[in-house]
Amino acid sequence: MKFKEYTTANILIGISKNMANKKISKKRFMKLLQAEGIQRNEINKIVENNKEKYTYARLYNTVNEYYKEQ
Repeated sequence: MKFKEYTTANILIGISKNMANKKISKKRFMKLLQAEGIQRNEINKIVENNKEKYTYARLYNTVNEYYKEQ
């Protein structure tokens, strides 16, 4: 019987995948964007007519796209 090797890297990759897809509330999403230094009027534009789920992965992508535009 073979056992799967659990290295620190494998464990961290698994945790990061789970956290990236973890759902967060709209309010929390907006607060985290604000904590990243994005102004409220810009945040309102981002969340207006939203169809996607609020996740940490989306938060990361949104912040990266916002700062690339500026």
